[in-house]
Amino acid sequence: MTEQIVKWNEKPIWITLLLLFFFPLGLYFMWKNRVFSKTTRLVVSIFIGLIIVGSMGDQEKSGAQVRLDEVLEITGNNFSGSCKVGGASGDATISFNEGKVTVNYSAMGYSATESGFLENLELTDDGENNTYRIKGDWNNQDAGNGNFRLEVFGADLPNTIYIEIKGKGSSGWKYYDSKKLSDEDFNKFIAVLKKDVNTPSTSEPDATKEESYYKSTKEEASSELFNDLLSLTQNLNQFEGTAFVSSLDGPCYMVLTSNSTVSNIVKLRYQINNYYQGKVDKVDETHIISELKRKSAKKDGLGLNTTRDYEDIYLYGNVNGFKASINDGAITDHYASGNIWFMIDRVDYELSYVMVTGTSVSFQGSISLEIEDYIKFQELFTDKKLSESQVQAISNNVLEVISEPVEEVEEVVFEESTSEELQYFKIEDPDGYTNMRDAPGGSIIRRVLPNEKFRVTGVLDNYKIVSFDNGETGYIHNSRVVKY
Repeated sequence: MTEQIVKWNEKPIWITLLLLFFFPLGLYFMWKNRVFSKTTRLVVSIFIGLIIVGSMGDQEKSGAQVRLDEVLEITGNNFSGSCKVGGASGDATISFNEGKVTVNYSAMGYSATESGFLENLELTDDGENNTYRIKGDWNNQDAGNGNFRLEVFGADLPNTIYIEIKGKGSSGWKYYDSKKLSDEDFNKFIAVLKKDVNTPSTSEPDATKEESYYKSTKEEASSELFNDLLSLTQNLNQFEGTAFVSSLDGPCYMVLTSNSTVSNIVKLRYQINNYYQGKVDKVDETHIISELKRKSAKKDGLGLNTTRDYEDIYLYGNVNGFKASINDGAITDHYASGNIWFMIDRVDYELSYVMVTGTSVSFQGSISLEIEDYIKFQELFTDKKLSESQVQAISNNVLEVISEPVEEVEEVVFEESTSEELQYFKIEDPDGYTNMRDAPGGSIIRRVLPNEKFRVTGVLDNYKIVSFDNGETGYIHNSRVVKY
């Protein structure tokens, strides 16, 4: 009887060695020659498949880390930029050292150092030219975690890269810097990121597009809107109005400003007439505006108890107290918070604001606008360019109101008082003041407060002709005048 010869590729020991050191050939012979039971063959095949899938994932992550190391050789390991913590801004440095990312920052007179490691790195391209980025998570060892990205700005800023570490969710902080590279280094940077980039399919939306770039977040959009508002108010007078603190009140002046350390600033200076203690307190306060956005009174409501005729679109944001001082004394931290409204008054042609920082603390005031300024604010608030016909309609309306002939004065019939003198009147206005003008819809002479009394000597259109005991005369809208 002839002895059957077993080939080497049919022997379990050789198949096992092939599976360990060259698994494709081992799998082939294992199934071809039916070495091991069917169950064993299935288990071995599945196990090897899982190893392959896992190693592919590891290679993708390590590939992004490798690319980051390569671009840091081009850009350098240190970035000197800025930070934003809430509404405050300051300086920040971002440094890379053997996988650790360290941030040193200072804002609002406070300095700190935080370190963390980058995880879940990936290379992406948002589908447009030169928009490659490395992004991932920053696992902060010292405080809150953040999102990391290092990317190319694109055509808007040639040869420029942008780095950012930003707090997750609504934490309100970020560290960032932009750096311009030479033509040679920029081309190297692009070449490195192109090696393993994952380009999203054009048939599906790219999640990174939802973020946009440098000015895409709500915070940055809010800051841009504030800067536009600030630029239009720079050449105007300060807001004049009234401060209300509990049952006390007094004149209030407000300006918008920014500086290199803190942006989106509201500065208030007001006087509180404390009748009960027989003294006057002068107060300076600084607040920070955040999340400033456009809203529609028709769609969203205004949220204010007022009878003034405002335009539909207004600006609304949050305010947080920053610093305060009383009677020019020591400057202290201020922790009040609330909301602020900016509105366009289409009757009096003013830019008005109301700021509420508590159940019994509020500030309000306005600035008179020339027709050119009124149009500019209309365009800012609506975020649309007015047409020539719209501009002409606004101009005509103002001119028609101002040019009404003053001669057509209809005398008012008064009821005789017990003292046989003319009846006194006062203003009643939820804003705490009313403007007195030199003509119906004309220029503002001054503001009239609720505790002032005057006589009415006539009417013209929708305005009362008023006279004060000191000889002042002017026009106040009918809706604001009541008996004293």
